[in-house]
Amino acid sequence: MADRYPLIVDSSTNTVKELPSGDKLNLDGSGIINAGVSTFTGDLFIQGNLRVGTGATTSYIINGATGITSSTDTGVNLITVDTSYSITGASSEARGAALRDRIRKLSQTRVSGGSTNTTGIVVTLNLEAGIYHLPEPLVIDFAPNYTIKIVGASGIGTIPGTDGRHYYNQAGFKSGDTPGISTVNAGYAATFFADLTASASAYPDPIPASVGTSNTISRPYDRAIVEDYYQTKVFTESNIGFYCNRSNVRFYNIGFINNLKDPTGVGTTLTVGDTWNNDGSYGVWGINGAEVYLDNVAIHDYNWGFRLDSSSGRMDHAFVTHGRNALRVLGGSSCGIGSTSGSISGYYNCVVDGNSLINFQRDIQEFRGHRSFFTNGFQWGLGITNGSALQQITQGSAALCIGNNNLSGLYLNDGSSASLYNDFSTHGNNGEGIVANNGSSVQYRASTNAYNESPLKMGFMCIDNDSRGLAASYNSSMFIYGGLGGYPSGKIISNTSYGCLVQNQSEAYLRTVTPYDNNGSTAGEGTAVTSIQIASHLMSHTQIVSINGDYASATGLSPDADTEGNQNSFTSSSNTIT
Repeated sequence: MADRYPLIVDSSTNTVKELPSGDKLNLDGSGIINAGVSTFTGDLFIQGNLRVGTGATTSYIINGATGITSSTDTGVNLITVDTSYSITGASSEARGAALRDRIRKLSQTRVSGGSTNTTGIVVTLNLEAGIYHLPEPLVIDFAPNYTIKIVGASGIGTIPGTDGRHYYNQAGFKSGDTPGISTVNAGYAATFFADLTASASAYPDPIPASVGTSNTISRPYDRAIVEDYYQTKVFTESNIGFYCNRSNVRFYNIGFINNLKDPTGVGTTLTVGDTWNNDGSYGVWGINGAEVYLDNVAIHDYNWGFRLDSSSGRMDHAFVTHGRNALRVLGGSSCGIGSTSGSISGYYNCVVDGNSLINFQRDIQEFRGHRSFFTNGFQWGLGITNGSALQQITQGSAALCIGNNNLSGLYLNDGSSASLYNDFSTHGNNGEGIVANNGSSVQYRASTNAYNESPLKMGFMCIDNDSRGLAASYNSSMFIYGGLGGYPSGKIISNTSYGCLVQNQSEAYLRTVTPYDNNGSTAGEGTAVTSIQIASHLMSHTQIVSINGDYASATGLSPDADTEGNQNSFTSSSNTIT
């Protein structure tokens, strides 16, 4: 068949001829049907909407005031703006399959925000209440200007981790402590964080010897809290739950549970909580520039609970429980911690590595401000390494609690830093309270600004750790300035070894702190100590200011502090050293 031009009437000559090149065919009030296959070699301009298909299978590409959108979901490769889908199913398998199918369709969808949409496109997946079984990883790989919100049904009762519903030993009481006694260890920091209105099972009296994720009491206790509160629960049978590659993903109101059959009996029988033998077990993983936000989310029993690689994240009312690597922030990533969040009973509770950042923020709408918990870990509570940073914001009651970890509470190495403010506690750890090593630094001070004051007024506490309270080594530094703005003096109390050890060309500045009953001394507060509390060795320097003379006497300092020629030095102001 030959290609032909339409015939038109030339009004100037009253003749019939082919449509000349450069003229346009005006079909105003008319249309074309049954055109078959049509080929356009130039641009196609459509001022209205483009309809594809007929009847129930019709899809529309709509040109609206806010950009381009589609009105149905029957196809792929449709341009989409701000829309939502409901994910439902008659069983856990059907719900999981529906969620996977919707993600698959969206991953094949071309997205453009339009010239008037400056915030990017938001697609919301509303997950009905129920169990979602995922036998394989769910990969989210969308364009960076595309935000997907995965929203579960509202939970029932009090959000886990907040007052009235604590996870097991969430405040990090030391094994054998008695939570019901508020005077334990002269104002033990955990009493500022413990919620004794929670179930008595959360704070047994006394706390049994249980650290890390292997505990057979805490794991089912915490899982029951997750299953009871969250009405939308995702059970993952594969190594990875959600793999978020270069995508902007926000999760709301969801409980993630790993390595078990779901309660309906679907899934492979696996050893309960056997996550440590599976290094590839991930709850939520953001990678390659992803932005991942967890709001009212629990991630339970994964090797890697929440991991960020070269990405950014935020946690609000989000807890990662019983993970070998509960929270990992790697490769230049950043993670903000807001509201009440943290990791409970991890192996490495939280590790921030490779020029990364973790920032503890404050949600000003949160009753009593927020608490951040890093407790009951099998190794560090918080590990900040390889040039990374920890920042605790100054505003209001942004409080950070690190307790009952099997090694150090806060560990910094290789040029890393920590900036701490107002209410901070490292207590009951089986190692040091705080370690700064290899050119790392720690700074604490209370705020003097009334706007930034905390109702807790706890201040700085380093208490009851089974080694040194503070330790700075190899060109590292510590700056602890307590007692500002109505906050109490910093407490360095009841640590098994020195209250503070500074060595290997390091330095420390301690101002308005109270060190006593460390290193075997049992004299108590306000009484001259009987053993060394602060030690400076190997070409190091310590300055102490406004420390009660009973604690800063010659007995309480390193025995070579006043000996010339030992290359160590102490500088004292407003103290009497004899």
